[in-house]
Amino acid sequence: MRKRLFPALLAGLLLIIAAAALALTSPASAAPAATIQDAAQALRDDPVYVDPGARDQLSVADEKALEDKITDADKPVFVAVLPDTSAFPEEGLLQTLRSDTGITGVYAIRLGDGFDAGADPQVMPVRAVENLTAAVENPTTAGDADAQLNAFVDRAVEQARGTAPASWSGGGGAADESGAPVGGLITLGALVAAGGAGAYAISRRNKRRKEEEERAALEKLRVVVDEDITAYGETLERLDFHPAEKGADDTMRADYERAL
Repeated sequence: MRKRLFPALLAGLLLIIAAAALALTSPASAAPAATIQDAAQALRDDPVYVDPGARDQLSVADEKALEDKITDADKPVFVAVLPDTSAFPEEGLLQTLRSDTGITGVYAIRLGDGFDAGADPQVMPVRAVENLTAAVENPTTAGDADAQLNAFVDRAVEQARGTAPASWSGGGGAADESGAPVGGLITLGALVAAGGAGAYAISRRNKRRKEEEERAALEKLRVVVDEDITAYGETLERLDFHPAEKGADDTMRADYERAL
């Protein structure tokens, strides 16, 4: 009995191991590929994001050193290291990352072996960004992601205006939970207030114009009524008849009333 039981138990154990191995290697259990939205979400919390598919470009230690450099400078500089795959199409990638992150600043993307950068004008002028990008795309740094990104960050933190977002640990800037700068919200509030004041002024002006038009119309009507009353009186005088005069009878008075 024991001899027959042992092979059965061994076979069952092998089946369990095989099933577990199959589950671990099946596509359904694989972690979903990262997206540009994942990168944007990560940049709201830290200045540097390295996609798992691009980890060979920048080590964890180099990523941490780059983050420390940016946070110590307290500047809104964002860096994303991404693999050159269909999940990150090059066209419009920089604009999408900036839009989805939602924080004003300088943005740099290392896409495979390529590099691109951009910035909000109030943080860094367009020409300054172009010069900075050209400076780090030289053969000396272009082939080394760590060297290129550090060269960019070294210059960016010197030239960038503003401060790091508060959503970063130790950031000196102000941002709401979604990453939108408080300064931007204040500006939006001022614009809304100004728009409301403008709408109120337009409404008052329209109301005043309508009142003036109504007064002018009434004045014209008054002149017409006065003329009609005058003409009516003149017509009565030309009738040369009064209901109470001597010789007036009921038939004459009835005709007079119909004429009126």
